[in-house]
Amino acid sequence: NGRFSIPGTLENGALVTPVTLPNQQAPLKLDLRRAAFRITEDKLALNESELRWKGNSAVKLHGSVRFKSADWQLTVEAAEVPAAEFLTAEWQPKLSGELEGTAELSGGRAGDVAWKADVALKKGVLTALPLLDKLATYTRVDRFKRLVLDIATASVSPEGAGTRLEKIVVQSNGLLRIEGTLHLLPADAIAGDFIVGVT
Repeated sequence: NGRFSIPGTLENGALVTPVTLPNQQAPLKLDLRRAAFRITEDKLALNESELRWKGNSAVKLHGSVRFKSADWQLTVEAAEVPAAEFLTAEWQPKLSGELEGTAELSGGRAGDVAWKADVALKKGVLTALPLLDKLATYTRVDRFKRLVLDIATASVSPEGAGTRLEKIVVQSNGLLRIEGTLHLLPADAIAGDFIVGVT
């Protein structure tokens, strides 16, 4: 009846993505340590994979693509990714830390890609911001000048021509907590609602 199932593995390769990060000239390239896949008559399934990037950055992928419809779905899990790689030159000295999270992506022959992600910034620190310096002067609390982010999480998804960040939680223990929603619009416009409290 023509049905078949062929497992396979790839090791010690490279994965070049279509994504170019800020201040980078070439598309993002990941070192492929190992990937296990299975091909059947109707789809290619990526069962597990281990990729590396800068430093200790680790990325795991799994998903599938159907041959006839070209429908595909992919789950990306990342950890210990340097936040600086995603920041403009202006923001690199102001925000540090490591990103981790999970993204779900899907698409098809039409080319439209649906996605959503839950991200967290670990070991986060904000510094060299005029607003923080003013807060430190006003409150007489020097810790505002170098704001350690004990919690920094958000859910991210596209909305219209922009990007929506919801379930935002930013907390610096003993100083402040921010919760809210933010909509990043074209032409650098921003709209959002936040609740700010003292911890």
